[in-house]
Amino acid sequence: MITIRRYRKADASSVGGLIANTYGEFNLSYAPSKERTKLLGPFHYARSRQQGHRDAIVQVLRAPVILVAEDNGEIVRRVARREKRQATDRPAKFVCQEKPSAAGHRAKAGRAL
Repeated sequence: MITIRRYRKADASSVGGLIANTYGEFNLSYAPSKERTKLLGPFHYARSRQQGHRDAIVQVLRAPVILVAEDNGEIVRRVARREKRQATDRPAKFVCQEKPSAAGHRAKAGRAL
């Protein structure tokens, strides 16, 4: 069952891994492996057990609203509302990352978020 809730700092590893997977696959597919590591920044270490790596992810995950979709204890999707940074930027929008799995699609987690 999909549960929608607010992001918590304890979710940093799971959300960081989700971002690393989706961003790496869809936005950095052009880059060689070594380059991806640099481009992913702290998200490259999302699965690390080191507290310093987790703290770095927490520092990066800042948005007015971050929601996650959880399926049986596993975060399968996240949505964050970005703020407008400059006068020339487009209005604030939501950015979504989803774990590539049929479960999230079947449960329509995106619509719920």
